Amino acid sequence: VEVGELKARLKQMLMRIGALGGIFDYEGRKERLEEVLLRLEDPGIWNDPQEAQKLGQERASLEATVTLLDSLDLRAHDAREFL
Repeated sequence: VEVGELKARLKQMLMRIGALGGIFDYEGRKERLEEVLLRLEDPGIWNDPQEAQKLGQERASLEATVTLLDSLDLRAHDAREFL
């Protein structure tokens, strides 16, 4: 496989990753994750264990999506730079 072909594939991959962000509402999830993290930092949240548990579960779900998309984007950009 030639370098030009690899660059073209990486460009397509970056576009697909961008599209995934839209499909999974990356920006919305990232904003919501920040909100959830702030709420979990509030000591008062622990007075309501059910709410704290709900927020903890939501945090885990949001982090999984945001982290995966961030990782894919970073790896694709790193590979592009390497070429």
